[in-house]
Amino acid sequence: MKRIGSMELMLVMVGSISGIAVAADGVLTKIPNTPGSAVAADGVLTKIPNTPGSYCHMKFDAIQDHTLSTDHPALKDSSDGDIIDFYGPCDESPTGADRVHQEELDKFHMSHY
Repeated sequence: MKRIGSMELMLVMVGSISGIAVAADGVLTKIPNTPGSAVAADGVLTKIPNTPGSYCHMKFDAIQDHTLSTDHPALKDSSDGDIIDFYGPCDESPTGADRVHQEELDKFHMSHY
């Protein structure tokens, strides 16, 4: 069993207080709904690389329904609780064409059931 050094223990304690997680590869990630947490400029709430440079586990706000068919889709507010739990390419954009298409499909399927 590996012992945790004092530096690592201090990072864990500071991270738990400030709302920061450290992934296995050392990438710092904000944890949503914690004191001091904030949404990144691109709308990503969390981003944890599973395979560096390839796949990530990300969470971000869903797109506002009335903006899906516009040239500038806008994300819902985090307080709405409509969060996308995404696993895929690390360069995925919450308002990119792929996400817009997926949310349009989801909306279509939900309206027919």
